[in-house]
Amino acid sequence: MNTTPAHPTPVRNREVLRRGMRASTIEGMLATPVVTMSLPVNIFMTALVAKGFPLSKPDIGGVSSLPFACNFLQVFITPFVTRWLRAKPTAICAAALHTGCWAWLGWKLPSLSPADPIATGRFLLLWVFVASLVNAVLAVVWNGWMHDLVPARMRGRYFGQRNRYCQGATLVFVLGTGCVLSWGEYSARTFQAIIAAACLFRVASLWFFWRMPDGRLPSNKSRWCAGRTPCSSSLLLAPCGRSPRIVSGRSTMCSCSSS
Repeated sequence: MNTTPAHPTPVRNREVLRRGMRASTIEGMLATPVVTMSLPVNIFMTALVAKGFPLSKPDIGGVSSLPFACNFLQVFITPFVTRWLRAKPTAICAAALHTGCWAWLGWKLPSLSPADPIATGRFLLLWVFVASLVNAVLAVVWNGWMHDLVPARMRGRYFGQRNRYCQGATLVFVLGTGCVLSWGEYSARTFQAIIAAACLFRVASLWFFWRMPDGRLPSNKSRWCAGRTPCSSSLLLAPCGRSPRIVSGRSTMCSCSSS
């Protein structure tokens, strides 16, 4: 006889939520290198366009401003994405695509010539636009996913703790990147090594993405009767083929049994 309960128990829901929140914290720490390098102004991109491949001032301004422009452009893209696609697979695909953008940059760096800042600037402007647009969509989808996953009463405490861990990882990454770039004299190989390490950490973080729950966990207080009508509505559809009953003027809790 199948002893699996028809509905997840509160204890089971709490355990799944706890594992998902722990996975989200580890994922955030592993994604810190790529996230930090994707900020509009950061130590890596500043060193890349000022030391490794010196660009003209207009190109540097474009590289610095494009992430802000992409944050605006995602307003026209994200509503279509969130309307038709689920948050978890969309976030995983967007994170994988963003990692692919960084791998593309790492592969392309040796072919870029510091002696030709015009061609290098054109490529970096194109790359920053694509990578920033993907990252902007990812950020919005991830925020919506976390809003559904983490209960409102726990968000402040949980994200405060998560941010502390991520800030510690950011400090380690920034100090380490500065030392490595200085030691490597801002060569293309040094930038490649940092990008490769960041991509490996990001790939590891995708596994923790996959372990996180898809969205809001089911609650015994908000069960659904007859597939689509919520139990707290004024029109209650009773289970087992019983006829509906109307509760006028107020909502009531469902009296369905789990058998």
